[in-house]
Order: sequence, then structure tokens, then C-alpha cells
Amino acid sequence: MRKPQGPTTIPPRPAADPRPAATPPRPADPNRRPGTPASELKAQKLIHLFTTPILKHIWADSGPLNDDLRRIIINKTRGGKGASYSAIGGWESSDDFHQWAGEQGQKIIQRVAEMVKHATAEIYATFSGQERPTWTIAMWANVNRRGNYNRLHVQPGSTWSGTYIVDTGLDDKNDTTSGVIGLINPNLAQAMSFYRNAIPMRYIVRPEPGLMMVWPSYIAQMVYPHGGKRPRVSISFNVKKDPYP
Repeated sequence: MRKPQGPTTIPPRPAADPRPAATPPRPADPNRRPGTPASELKAQKLIHLFTTPILKHIWADSGPLNDDLRRIIINKTRGGKGASYSAIGGWESSDDFHQWAGEQGQKIIQRVAEMVKHATAEIYATFSGQERPTWTIAMWANVNRRGNYNRLHVQPGSTWSGTYIVDTGLDDKNDTTSGVIGLINPNLAQAMSFYRNAIPMRYIVRPEPGLMMVWPSYIAQMVYPHGGKRPRVSISFNVKKDPYP
């Protein structure tokens, strides 16, 4: 057993300080105007990181092309039930559009290729990197009649997704809700905790004949219920770059 070598001294408790205790500092008031002149911040702007690239374009002189496409696609609906990926009540073809849409379909494929190449060039011009990828395109037709819509969905395994509007199916120019395209903000954490009433969580696009859009395939999208008397006719596509991703 270890023995103590000498007396152990316990220091006495210090005497109480007769001075009054200091008042704790008051928390900062975030609503109080700071002392720094506001003029120093006028030139400062927020940096918006992690943007979502979307390209929209209305192709000129699409009237005759759209008339032919509408006839071809409506005739195709009479040949069978069609596929069912995201359509609720509507009709979707298989992704073999290029096999039965003729030269009119080839025209749309050319437009898709031009849109995707331009969007990709803009990506590289804005950020960094450069490559010359090859592309694989899958394309299908959609027909929504009154009350039909497309549920919220994504297109995994692709680079770009998009749509081309052949016929809105609307005669009422004041109808701003039927068959609109909805793209959802992919930053769901933002919706839970950061200015959800100020920063939009969805991007709504009213369809127009000849309108083509491309967006990243990870974006969730939907088509709102159609309210027109005529069918809403569109063409959807996925484009995958090689090398992927």
C-alpha cells in the first residue's frame, strides 16, 4: 500500500466576492439596425449555387408539321391500348416513336438533338469541362383527353428529359391551368427549412404548339389534368449521353 509522504493540505475556500455579480450580456437583436452603414452592402448580391438548367424554345413554322404529327399519333392510338408509364387515364406509346412516325418524327428527333447539344454546350460554357459525347434517344407519344394527366415521376438512367407540344387541345386562351407542365425543385431540404414561401418549389409551364423543353432527368415532373375538348398531344423523350453520367 502506498503511504502518504507528508501531510495533505486542502486549500481553504475563497472568500465570497462582495461585488455584485456582473449582468450577463443581452442577446443580439436580429431586428435591430446594425451600426455598419447599409450603403456598404448595397453592392453585395447573393450567390445562387447549384442551379437547375432548363432550356425552352418554340420552334418556328411548326404548324404543318404539327398537323401531320397529330394525325399520325391519333391514328396510332387506334392500334392498341398503348403503354402506361406515368399516364393516368391517358395513352402513351412505347418508346419506338422513331419507327412509325415517318419523316415528321425524324424532324422532331433532329430538333431534340439540336436542343440537347445546345444545352450541353451552355453547361460547359458556364462551368468547366469539355467532351464530345454520343447520344441515345428514346421517344414516345402521349395523348391526354379530358380529365387525363401524368403523375409525378422522374426518368432515371438518362441525362436529359423533355417534351414537345404538338397540340394543346385547348380552344380557350384564358385557360391557364389545363395540361400545364410542372417541374419540381429537386432541393427538398429547402422546402422544409428555408424560405419556403419565397423560393418557388415548382416551375409551371403553359403548353404551346411547337414548344420544346429539356431539363435534367433527375427533375420530377408532371402534367396537370387536361380540360380541353380536343386531345392534348405531345411527344416525350429521354436522352442519355455516352460516356454516362
